[in-house]
Order: sequence, then structure tokens, then C-alpha cells
Amino acid sequence: MVGKIIKTNSSIYLIVGNDEYRKDKKVDSIINSILSKENKELNLDTIDCAEVEKFDFDSKVRIVPFLAEKRVVVIKNVEKLEDTLKKRLLTYINNPSDLTCLILQSTLNITKEGFKKNAFLQSIGKKAETFEFYKLYENQLRVEIKEKFRKFNKDIAEEVIDVLIDRVNNNLRELDTEIEKIMLYAEDKKSIELEDVQYLITSLNVKDVYDLLNAIGDRDLVKSIEILSNIFYYSNYPPDKTAVYLITFLYNYFKKIWTVKFLIKEGYSEDEISNKINMRIFFLRRLIKQVDNFSDELLKLIFSELAKSDIYIKTNKIRHLHLIIERLFYMICYPKQVLS
Repeated sequence: MVGKIIKTNSSIYLIVGNDEYRKDKKVDSIINSILSKENKELNLDTIDCAEVEKFDFDSKVRIVPFLAEKRVVVIKNVEKLEDTLKKRLLTYINNPSDLTCLILQSTLNITKEGFKKNAFLQSIGKKAETFEFYKLYENQLRVEIKEKFRKFNKDIAEEVIDVLIDRVNNNLRELDTEIEKIMLYAEDKKSIELEDVQYLITSLNVKDVYDLLNAIGDRDLVKSIEILSNIFYYSNYPPDKTAVYLITFLYNYFKKIWTVKFLIKEGYSEDEISNKINMRIFFLRRLIKQVDNFSDELLKLIFSELAKSDIYIKTNKIRHLHLIIERLFYMICYPKQVLS
């Protein structure tokens, strides 16, 4: 259950449930809908009642925002407020400030029954826009997975969903991470096949692939070749298939670099870019740091060399295929020396 639809003029939100990941995403979503990145430092205040026993409630919620329409105050573990502050909060929600958005987030593991039986939270819920996020049953999780892939315009077979459910076990944070990995490999595929998911989850150390992409994104040749050697050594696939998979990963990675580079030039914010390319901020910020390492000319050269390497690997029988990719890495890190 996702609660009521957010109203743009809402001053108080209550976020409850035992699904920490979706609760945190909702809090972030509300904050981002009210404050720009530039305004957060001066107009966002977060208090965790599990760590802070007492604080001046009025000084937090009655302050005038600085160069913004509203301030945002987040109170986490709100049930753990000491009794005097609970009374102060219940008084405040009857006459809230129009200049403050107050977000109240419950303790991690409160269940639906626990919420219904908690008189304090129920009192808040009568005045606040309330959102409940509980761990999904398997049938709900299947719908959630289909919807996540639909946002990428991808079809996904039922057996693929089975593999993912077995993998993440109702952990939506981990599910999003797995989908990030799948999209990095299968970005250009309309339908996600079982072999794509099995490869990513069981046959190759995905951490090595991510470490490899980060190393090449930093143009760290030594680290890139070291990780590449480990991937070929430990891969359960034949060298030719491993090489083709790696070329695909590299192509999709540099396609994202190219896209992010273009959107930055066009003046899009981090949040706007994140929405446009369906990438979480955590991954996007890491990518943005690497964009400046690649000029437009170098990116064009990389795409050309990736295409040549892909054709060469698929049409020639070579014993040491890792050398083809090593040459790519040399070209990416030191293009002038390799191509001179």
C-alpha cells in the first residue's frame, strides 16, 4: 500500500512500514520535490530520535526558510520522541507552519498491525499525508519487478522473475542493484532472457565487472588490466563468450558516459539526468566524476574501436582473446601512443 497521493501544498507527511528502502526513497522524493540541490544545505534538517533525546522543537519547525519557499525537517524514529516533545508535535500538527514541510518517519520494523495499534502514530496520521510501505508478498514482488523493467521498455519472462526473486528475497534495495547490473549488460535488448540474468548473477563476479568499469572510467590502466586478468581466469564461460560479454558491458558503459556528458552540457541537473536515464543518484554521481576523462573525440574513437574489436572477436579464432581487450584499454588510457 503506497498511501495517499502527495499534494503539493502538504505541510506534514507520515512515512511508516517495515520496508526501509521504499520509506527512504519516499522521504528523498518529497525532499527533492521541495528543495533544489543548492537549497538543501541551509533548509534541510534531519533529526534521528534514536540518537537525539531532546531538542528545541519550535526552533526547528518555525524558522523562516533561507532563499527558498519552504524548509524541510525530517524526524526519524518519531515514535521514540520523549513524551514532552510528542505532546508538542501533536499540538503543532493542528496548526503547522506554511513555511515548513515536516516529514515524520517511523521506526524501521513497524508492521501494519503495529501502526494500527500505535495511538501516537494514528493521531499524526489523522492530520498528515500518510504513506505505508510494507514488505511485499511474492505476487506483489512479481508485479514490482515487471513494472521496474517496463520503465526501461523491457519485457521480462516469468522464469527470469523467478531467478531474481530467489536472488533478492524481497530486498528491494538489492533488487534495484541487480536491475542496474542487468541494464548495464542488456541495455540494447528489448527482452531480458534467462541467460542474461543467470550470467550476471551466477557465472561472473559482477563486482569485478563494476570494478573494471570504474577503473577504465578513471583511465587507470594498471588496475584495469589486473581486474581483466582475474575476470578471464575465474570466468565459467569460454574466453570468446567472456570477451563478447565484456565488449557489451564496455559499450553500454561508454554509451552512458556519452549521454551524461551531453545532458550536462545541456544544463540538466543531477536529479533530471537520473530520471532521464533511469539511474540512481549513487551510480550517476560516480559516472559524472568520470565524464571529464573523455573528450568527444576520444569517445568517438572508443566506439569505433569497440565495434572493430567485437567483429574481430566474433570472426577470428584467437587463443588469447584478453589481449584484444587489453589493447582497447591501452588505447583508452593512452590513445596517442597506441594509435601513433
